[in-house]
Amino acid sequence: MLKEGFWDEMDSWPRARLDRYWTRRIRRVLDVAYNSLPFYQRRFQQVGFSPSQFRSLDDLRRLPVTERGELLNALKQAGRYPIGIERGHEEVVLCVSSGTEGDVIFLSFPRQWADMERQATLRAHWWAGLRPGGPILISAPAWHIYALGQNLLARALPAQAVIVWGTYSPEFASHVLQAIRAFSPQFLGLFLPFVFSLVAEARRRGLGPSQAFQGVKNLMVVGAPITPALRRHLQELTGVERVVEAAGSSEGLLAVECEVGQGLHLVPEKSVVEVLDAATYDPIPAGQQGAVVITNTWPWGPLYIRYATGDLGVMYPGECPCGRPSPRIKVMGRRSHLLRVGQRSFLPYDVQQAMEEAVGLVGATFAVLWEGLAKGCLHLLVQEEGIDARAVRSRLKKALEDYLDVPVKVEWAPSLPMRWKGVPPVIRREEMGGR
Repeated sequence: MLKEGFWDEMDSWPRARLDRYWTRRIRRVLDVAYNSLPFYQRRFQQVGFSPSQFRSLDDLRRLPVTERGELLNALKQAGRYPIGIERGHEEVVLCVSSGTEGDVIFLSFPRQWADMERQATLRAHWWAGLRPGGPILISAPAWHIYALGQNLLARALPAQAVIVWGTYSPEFASHVLQAIRAFSPQFLGLFLPFVFSLVAEARRRGLGPSQAFQGVKNLMVVGAPITPALRRHLQELTGVERVVEAAGSSEGLLAVECEVGQGLHLVPEKSVVEVLDAATYDPIPAGQQGAVVITNTWPWGPLYIRYATGDLGVMYPGECPCGRPSPRIKVMGRRSHLLRVGQRSFLPYDVQQAMEEAVGLVGATFAVLWEGLAKGCLHLLVQEEGIDARAVRSRLKKALEDYLDVPVKVEWAPSLPMRWKGVPPVIRREEMGGR
């Protein structure tokens, strides 16, 4: 009999069996890449690698890490797709990987990919608390692979499914809130800032936030890491039983929290993940922040082998109390958003956590200004609306300086874009218009 919350027998495998499963699948991926994909044929030849040398997951270290810029260069040289990393070109579905610097890579997934993606998506949502029977409402930007996975999920589950495709812009909150009120979903999957857009829309209609989320048992949030304090805030604000964090990328990362809530378990059908030194790509101990590097475990579509996703994250040491063998990760933010002030470096997530722990400012909307970093200072633009700015104004600057050990400048603004709430951006003042 399966343990409560487990999707199938794989969730109860010993870790050694999961590693053997991954080793077999990656060996097949490497065989495909070595024999038929020009991009990897060149890379393997450069380092003298043959799939016959791959006997365990540790042997991935024999291969170089591929960065996004190298794929963009391959696209520039080819002048078109495919670029030499894809297997299967007939009856494909397309999605987009959109970089933080505005570059775009198209990904094509053939029909053979669908069975794996369906199984992975079902497992991920089961871990997040989705169950057959009750209505569900999930959303994703239409260009993302998650939108494709949701379509497969809706077809596979014996449940009424409402799927919102398109955009997370706050201006559409009224339509999504109307759908939530009409269908009363038990499971809700949303982009983190959009949760706050729904709360604002509910209040505009004279509803309490808990009324807007009435009947929702599990709220899965994506798009940004959540701090422990923000999780508690969301539960108190919405009245849902459980807030679940999930993370993923079109290239193949997928990780979801279990019921214990101590890190996000890697969904085993998708990718093996390493967290490596961000400068050298050497191995680092679990618990230390580094670059997130993935290797796909399915042999169809675009194959990403030791691919640096552009994220920074932490692998959790040891086994999870839930009993699942899959390793746990916390994706902390984009590498391009790493803030450097003097000898210190940190992410917007760290600043958000510092606000919460230093002065109890939970769920604040703020941005980090690049101009301050250039002057050796952490310059924050913080929204006054919704908080008692007078109570924290006098102590926020010093509290953050003590907590982060860097010079801090705090600037207050009457209001800031709702889309920044929970996902603080790193921007230049010129990008803010008249603010």
